[in-house]
Amino acid sequence: MDVILDADGVVFEWMPHILRSVGSSIDWASVRTYDVLGLLDNWKAQQARTLLAEPSWWSQVPLIYGAQQGVQALRSAGHSILWATSPWIDCYGWESVRRARLMKEFESNHDEIMMGAPKHRIMGDILIEDNVENAVRWAARNENGLPLLFIQPYNEGATNRIPRIDWSDVISAGGRFHIGGGENSRP
Repeated sequence: MDVILDADGVVFEWMPHILRSVGSSIDWASVRTYDVLGLLDNWKAQQARTLLAEPSWWSQVPLIYGAQQGVQALRSAGHSILWATSPWIDCYGWESVRRARLMKEFESNHDEIMMGAPKHRIMGDILIEDNVENAVRWAARNENGLPLLFIQPYNEGATNRIPRIDWSDVISAGGRFHIGGGENSRP
């Protein structure tokens, strides 16, 4: 099966990292919005935007725990991986840093990495995404596909029927998925 993976919020923990980088006291577990910069005061928001415009900052964003093992489990189960990642437009050099990180950390090839925001236009069997809106839009265009929402605090209250998972779910299932089993379809 073709598994489409988002990067930020699925394998890279950029939001908690930007909060730490600007010295924010915001408790990550309490964040209920995808717009994390909107939670910061003006000074910290400006500091964050400055950091986000630096390729070196992006090269240091930590991996989410279990991401490498989870991606390996997917590959070991015979799945093809396609990265669908939206560039940070204000960061000249972001794309080359992102491509290099995906290739280094996950042994990906150039032809497995797609840069761009319209993820719903990418056809595949499974999408693992942290953004509720992106997952819903993808599901509407990929009626036979399985969207999976990667567990993050900001998607906890999602009122759709998209199953929420994390890397421990993927690893414990050996990267195998069950498609066609209704709302409980997941690894």
